[in-house]
Amino acid sequence: MLRMFKNIAQANRPEVGVPQPVRYSTGVPNEYYRDFVSSGEFRNPKKTLLRDGDTVFTMGSCFANEIRAYLHTHQLADTRPQVPAVALPFFHDRSKEISSWGEWDGTSNLQFYNTFSIRQEIEKSVGGWTQSPNDFWQVEIGGETLYQCPYRRRIFAETPEALNRITILIDEEIKASLEAANLIVFTLGLTEVWQKKDNGLFSCCEPGYCHGAGGDETEFVASSYEQNLFNLQRTIEIINQEFGKKQILISVSPVPLGRTFRPLEAYVANIESKSILRSVAGRIDNEFENATYFPSYEMCLSDPTTFREDGRHVKPKKVNQIMDFFQACHRASV
Repeated sequence: MLRMFKNIAQANRPEVGVPQPVRYSTGVPNEYYRDFVSSGEFRNPKKTLLRDGDTVFTMGSCFANEIRAYLHTHQLADTRPQVPAVALPFFHDRSKEISSWGEWDGTSNLQFYNTFSIRQEIEKSVGGWTQSPNDFWQVEIGGETLYQCPYRRRIFAETPEALNRITILIDEEIKASLEAANLIVFTLGLTEVWQKKDNGLFSCCEPGYCHGAGGDETEFVASSYEQNLFNLQRTIEIINQEFGKKQILISVSPVPLGRTFRPLEAYVANIESKSILRSVAGRIDNEFENATYFPSYEMCLSDPTTFREDGRHVKPKKVNQIMDFFQACHRASV
């Protein structure tokens, strides 16, 4: 036994890195950690969730968009939601960016990093709350007065009317996408959130994100396991009640926090945040028969070559490996 622990310790020395699986396989998972280490094999059960021609709804952190981009590029599914083309002219240039998944088309504006934002979007799609035309932030950027949506990432417009038009069109698209989806994928990003003082709803991003507002309008919340669990439970209950019991895939984004707003080392804050979300995902997997956890997070943690030079974002090669494994586990055999 002592020798085994010495071997594991040696395998985890900084110059060697954590145990790195050499292959990913479907089947019965390793029961013993030593088998995972010695075999170099990462296993996951096979369960069909995706078939050719399916529509896949993805929502969550930036990793959700990586999944969407892979499915779209490889023509494995119709991916939604997408910002309607008629809405794009209403976006101010401050909203636009080129991302790892391609030229700007509004996709990057539909990232929801926390479970509060995810729940709010699902609730909104069934009339759980209505966004007032006056529910926006006015902000000065580069000498211009712009209008910002508090609930969606980096959406700026030149007038309140233009912003309202964007909001309505995206609302319609999200509802239609939920109705059309065969598989819904949620990737959970972080637990540090910002709550609006005027109505108790939650902002999509921290104050000042992309030069936006929110500093005076929100207050910080270090959300708990119980809060995040409620958010996901409520989200899935609404989907099951209003859109039918669709297959739901839950993952935890491997991308670490960009920063923390607590007096903690960022690394420590990130571990706490991801631990809460991973625990929530496990509970949801056990609680809902139509929910399945996929271990993309663990695939990244077990591979020291996962991240780009910034130490946060996942290399395209690893994304492809994750999605290849997803197909092996969850795509119907052709």
